[in-house]
Amino acid sequence: MLIAIGQALYGVSFSSNMAHDTRYSSRSIQRWTSGQHPVPQDMWVELDRIAEFRLFQLEGLRELLALECEAVRADRLKRKTSTMH
Repeated sequence: MLIAIGQALYGVSFSSNMAHDTRYSSRSIQRWTSGQHPVPQDMWVELDRIAEFRLFQLEGLRELLALECEAVRADRLKRKTSTMH
């Protein structure tokens, strides 16, 4: 599960970015993903906090994108109707 969460939050090479955002080292994260050591419970709490913040950021960006797409659609409709006359 740590690999799936890491890749969703940071991309394929996630351990150094995950380490940067948490209090754990990149090496520790690599040990957990390899199964050498169990993931500490506190790490799940930290990852939940990070995921919640990312969702907040993405929701804001999604609202901005929706506004831009609405403007694009309106512009296309305006151009389409002006060429019909």
